[in-house]
Amino acid sequence: MKKINNNIKEKRVSFENAKLLKRAGFDIETIESYCSSNSDRIPVSIFPRVQQYKPNVKEEWYAPTQQLAIGWILINFQIHITITSISQESWQYHITKIGDSLGKTYEQDFYTPEEAKEAAITFVLTNML
Repeated sequence: MKKINNNIKEKRVSFENAKLLKRAGFDIETIESYCSSNSDRIPVSIFPRVQQYKPNVKEEWYAPTQQLAIGWILINFQIHITITSISQESWQYHITKIGDSLGKTYEQDFYTPEEAKEAAITFVLTNML
């Protein structure tokens, strides 16, 4: 019988995308966040650890999962991000504005769907909002 791996976690957005999301208006409290204190940034848990360290927190950026960020972009800006496999080892992202007939394919290939999602989120937040 094959051993099942249940030690899997959802990928969270990068610190750079967390900053871009905050700038775009993202304000959904998440389990993890990036915090800065004295110009350092460290990922910490919001519950309960951030409450304990709140006096030391200078600034905080929520760290949603990539999928939550993609859903938030769709709901708020009507931009749909799709990740497709073009081979067993290559992934691309497609971006479609609601009402458009086809999504734009980006020629860059990524080794994992998570890398493609992160790049798509970055592209939308920096070029389409």
